[in-house]
Amino acid sequence: MHKINGKKDDKDDENKENKEEEEEEEQNNDDSSKSKKTSKPMPKTKKGGKQACALKQKKDKVLTPVIKPVTKSGVQKTIDQISIQITKASMGYALMDVMTDNDFGRGPQVVVQYINPREINSTFLRLFGADVERHGLQNKDIKNAITVGVCKNHIQAESLQGMKQGDYTNVVKWTSDAKKEGAKMLLYNRNHRRTYMRTLSKVIAPYHQYLHAKRELEESQSDGMRTSFEAAKEGAFDIVEASGWFILLLKANKIEKSTLHTLLEHNLASNDLLIQLADNEDD
Repeated sequence: MHKINGKKDDKDDENKENKEEEEEEEQNNDDSSKSKKTSKPMPKTKKGGKQACALKQKKDKVLTPVIKPVTKSGVQKTIDQISIQITKASMGYALMDVMTDNDFGRGPQVVVQYINPREINSTFLRLFGADVERHGLQNKDIKNAITVGVCKNHIQAESLQGMKQGDYTNVVKWTSDAKKEGAKMLLYNRNHRRTYMRTLSKVIAPYHQYLHAKRELEESQSDGMRTSFEAAKEGAFDIVEASGWFILLLKANKIEKSTLHTLLEHNLASNDLLIQLADNEDD
């Protein structure tokens, strides 16, 4: 019994030791956990603190690009003003006859620009004609528009169109005031195109046919002959009108009253030739 009891006591002692070890381990774990929660970071050195502060300031600082505004010169400002004032004076675009001096009697009398006049000689017209043969007349291209100054009350505004892509087919329409004596329109530029149309173009023959038929109608007394001449006149007229030139119409009074009117007129009087030819002293 003693041995049995001795074994039991040994076992009890062993169990007690194991229990104490487990409790001690649990206590150590608890102490370690508390130590982690309550531990404070090691204070940084003085040098490390300055570096951290400098790094934070660098991150917080927003870099603002330095862009200096471009200052326009007086010349550039004047050029801009010329463009603005021409745009404000613009009324719109339309096709107009250039074979006659008053759009077949429907509009005011053409006055050729008096600023920066240039002589148009036969050599230039031959070169211009050769260029037309190669590239076509291009009389309805917006880049080749002839600029004309008119009185606002001489134009039916609905007959004009603004700048757009594609072909223009609208013809300028005049009011009754445009036919009054003394009514004028000023041809600012591209008189060389008008001169070419009147001297070398293929429209000359039908235009003279139109004039001849018109004279015969004024003189003929025969109804049969009048019918024939009327048909000839209308057919020739359709050909000539189809060859009308693209026109940019400006309010002439806006140009005249501008404080920059001399510069505006010089700008409008500049000529750009048709396709390949450079502007020259004979234009």
